[in-house]
Amino acid sequence: GDLRPQSGTFVYWFDDRVEYNIRDHPEERGGVQMYLHFQHFRPPDFSEDQKRVRWKIPKSLQYFTKYYDCGRSNHFLELRFQKASEAAAFRAKVWPTMSSKCRG
Repeated sequence: GDLRPQSGTFVYWFDDRVEYNIRDHPEERGGVQMYLHFQHFRPPDFSEDQKRVRWKIPKSLQYFTKYYDCGRSNHFLELRFQKASEAAAFRAKVWPTMSSKCRG
């Protein structure tokens, strides 16, 4: 999408979802807590070289209607890892489950 927060955040990965907080949302004071279930994702894309995972959700999002348009091919939800070791840990521990559960 068009929203690119610059602050880092803790990301919590579960067997069926990812949770994180966007602290510097331009319109929501205190941020927006994101709860995203893998079953709603279209097949995600992971790049260990670029230290990022991104995906599309084929519907509008409650707090991001101005920033995320599921119909635009260049709009994704994306998380970036600060370190290569974080991307490698994601690949080993989360990616297999996440990628297998996406159905969007």
